[in-house]
Amino acid sequence: MADSRPLVSIGMPVYNGERFIRQALDSLIAQDYENIELIISDNASEDRTEELCQEYLATDNRIRCYRNETNLGPVKNFNRAFELSRGEYFMWAAHDDIWDVTYVRKCVEVLERTPSAVLCCTSLRFIDEDSRVLGMEYDNYDNPEMLTPSLRERVRILVSRHGWYGIYGVVRADALRRTLLARPVYGADVILSMELCLLGAFAKIPEVLFYYRQFRERTETDRARLVGVAHQHGSLYGRLSRELLSTVMKSHLDPLTKSVLVLELVSTIYLRSPAWRGRLRRETAQQLCDSWRRRDSLGILKQLPLFCCLISRPRRDRGKRRPSL
Repeated sequence: MADSRPLVSIGMPVYNGERFIRQALDSLIAQDYENIELIISDNASEDRTEELCQEYLATDNRIRCYRNETNLGPVKNFNRAFELSRGEYFMWAAHDDIWDVTYVRKCVEVLERTPSAVLCCTSLRFIDEDSRVLGMEYDNYDNPEMLTPSLRERVRILVSRHGWYGIYGVVRADALRRTLLARPVYGADVILSMELCLLGAFAKIPEVLFYYRQFRERTETDRARLVGVAHQHGSLYGRLSRELLSTVMKSHLDPLTKSVLVLELVSTIYLRSPAWRGRLRRETAQQLCDSWRRRDSLGILKQLPLFCCLISRPRRDRGKRRPSL
């Protein structure tokens, strides 16, 4: 008997994923929501990835495997996984993550009864290379709930965090088609999350149903290299902040709403968020030093005002009485 529930497409972009892909595929084909299609987009892997995918293809007709003749780069392959999909709902699945068997079903159930939401994610835990749950230092990196109808509040919640994993939730495919998908910039997942945030709310299931694999030795420079934007190293967060502002300005929203959201972004990123300020301060200081060594007066003049803003204490702290010693 045909499954009358909506089709969920799961897109897995992969390159040289032989070490972890079995765990990922096993947890996806075991989902208790059976009306899925699993699309594997192999980016010309040079290991046993293709062989392993063919093994699974032979045992489950819900799987479709595509192999690129040449490596398209991580961003194009990420988008290709969605472009090949046919479902009413879509989720990206990294080849090294793990999902609880109820993940897809519970996310779809929430989206079916919450028309204002364009995305549903769950709480998550981080695991290491040996699939062991990581400790307390990762406890603050969880997906937020953004069901509020206030667009300004959703934007504030999104950019106030560091660690964006909601994009691996289940998304309405129609909403994704209204975005530019991933772009070749650092933080492409954050920018795509912002586009979706402007289209609707994000629901969250407060259960740990998603296990995100974290590589402790991987630096931000390594992550930039993995997504093909290593050349942007030195201004990763500066570029990301500008891309977020540009996303709002190029959106479908009316001019007044755009102005309100831009002010919210600027105040959160440059004034209220210690994490943003710290990263931008380090980047700007490095750029100032580089300009100084090159005797680049124009570069110094461009960076100095922002650096002064970032090293000043936020206004909300200035009036606080210091504790007596």
